Amino acid sequence: MKPIRQNGSNDRALLFDLDGTLCDTLPLIYDAFREVFRRHAGRRYEDAEIRPLFGPPEEGVVRRVLTGDRAEEALRDYLKLYQHKHAEYVPIFPERVRDLTGLRESGLPLGIITGKGIGTARISLRETGLEDIFDIVLTGSVGFAPKPAPDGLFLALRALGVRPERAAFVGDSIVDITAGKAAGCTTVGVLWQDRPDERVRAPGSGADHLFERWEDFIAWAREWAAS
Repeated sequence: MKPIRQNGSNDRALLFDLDGTLCDTLPLIYDAFREVFRRHAGRRYEDAEIRPLFGPPEEGVVRRVLTGDRAEEALRDYLKLYQHKHAEYVPIFPERVRDLTGLRESGLPLGIITGKGIGTARISLRETGLEDIFDIVLTGSVGFAPKPAPDGLFLALRALGVRPERAAFVGDSIVDITAGKAAGCTTVGVLWQDRPDERVRAPGSGADHLFERWEDFIAWAREWAAS
């Protein structure tokens, strides 16, 4: 858990998923897991086989395929590949850094709840310039039940001192929307990534708001924070 900086003046909080929401890391994640499983499990895994493994942090994903010493070696390889290929795969969006910094400077607490392990989360936040913006960053390494369970959201909101009905959770997948709804938060589905989770768009998904462009989302976030 990242230490909380007590400088927010807003009784609202804006919480985010990380992969596919703030960082376009999914192609990197798929490629790194595919290479690791090729090396250590002896065959090529397609994206459709890798995605159902998501939920726990990367060490949990690896151990769903490999065991014992092979799992430990594979995890070390995964972290090396993730770091080495990050700049190649993951674009940097200066406007996201600028706009989120502005929201936080206005007094709105910001947080991240992600199933990623702490190692890859730190890499992505550092490489994309988002490292110092958030009041709290909870990763799957903390040990809370993964989304769609709302446990991580409750943990973050308690730490921030914000009631769920005064918070919004922003995510790119149906598990994010389900977790946000279960926590009692306003739910925001985003569809700006290359391969969006179309279940977020479907009627009955539970998303209170949907955005396909960052610019539209940030305009809404500013208005919501001030309301």
